[in-house]
Amino acid sequence: MFGWYKGLHRAKPTATPAAYKMATTIDASSILNPNDTDFAKRVVVHDIDLRTILPDRERKPYVMVLENVCTLEECRKLIELSEQGQYTTALLNEIVRTDVRNSDRYMRDDPEIAELLWKRLKPYVPVNIGSMPVEVVGLNERLRFLRYDPGMKFEGHMDGTYIRPGGRELSRVTVQLYLNEGFEGGETTFLGTYEDYPVVPKTGLVLIFEHALLHEGSAVRAGRKYAIRTDVMYRRRNNGSRLAIFD
Repeated sequence: MFGWYKGLHRAKPTATPAAYKMATTIDASSILNPNDTDFAKRVVVHDIDLRTILPDRERKPYVMVLENVCTLEECRKLIELSEQGQYTTALLNEIVRTDVRNSDRYMRDDPEIAELLWKRLKPYVPVNIGSMPVEVVGLNERLRFLRYDPGMKFEGHMDGTYIRPGGRELSRVTVQLYLNEGFEGGETTFLGTYEDYPVVPKTGLVLIFEHALLHEGSAVRAGRKYAIRTDVMYRRRNNGSRLAIFD
């Protein structure tokens, strides 16, 4: 279907390296309010139907946009947290390919922040993607902070699957949290058969979509963009055996 698109890249499945350490412990509640009683009132939900740009799809792809998931103050604190870490050049399948992916990335394994985000997002994530009987586990604790300056982009690709040790839990759905706005460009653009569908970043907005959708991180033209990418994790519902990556 996408043979016309020469820039297609699919990230390889990744697993947690044995030597990868958890981030320095912080009080996650100092960044994300664990008792956010206003969340249900302020969140605005948009259910996106990409069959408008993917007419050959029989099944409606899962794409959801949630506004106001995090407050301005929470996003500011997340940006500050990332800048205390060490940003490096983002890799494409473990190699540097700045012609395809040109951005900075800071990876942080933080189960506490992931759990607080999960409490807000859980009602909106799909119970299943595809035909395999699975159950939702939660969010991937590996938070990938992304930073884009002018000219930086990520060309057309499909997101890779994250596999937890043991191979019984893996990701199927991408979660993208935008931490700021005020820059130019930087949309997450779904690439269609004849036209595209851009999602414009907004502070506190979350975009959730299944991995197997072709999209790009469109180039930032001015300013600096911050975002976090993580995943929704699943496991087989019945016997706990290893999951197939694609079914």
